[in-house]
Amino acid sequence: MNLSSLKLKFLPVTVVVFFGACMYSLDRFVPAASLEIPYSKAIAYLILATGFIFIAIAGINFQRNSTTVDPSKPDKASTLVRTGIYAYTRNPMYVGMLLALVAWAFALSNVLSFILIPFFIEYMTRFQIRPEEEILLEKFGSEFEDYCNSVRRWI
Repeated sequence: MNLSSLKLKFLPVTVVVFFGACMYSLDRFVPAASLEIPYSKAIAYLILATGFIFIAIAGINFQRNSTTVDPSKPDKASTLVRTGIYAYTRNPMYVGMLLALVAWAFALSNVLSFILIPFFIEYMTRFQIRPEEEILLEKFGSEFEDYCNSVRRWI
């Protein structure tokens, strides 16, 4: 299988669901890896709420700038959004999704769930974010390059 065929192949929410299901499966099949984390559910809810806030604010920024939020069609972007939350991270929606998975890991309280988090970051960076960046660089040129040089990809 050619790994480049995975570029922009799956909607990010599908990737989140896949990783969440893997985390759940590991928790169920390897209960010995469970941890005792005080207040894990409260921590999970706080992190999840933060993730949803990231996603909501990012969506509002896109809507205010009349540009697409469709991650499968970055070529349809009409505006390079650099303000609001986008002044701090180039991918606040993906950060929100990451936070949702971190929250799920806390809710499960299984060490193997936490181990999957870096694999989610790697997958998203390699097969979603970098391909989007290539398209945005072609579309917005030096404006996007300047943005990349001043704002981090994740946080």
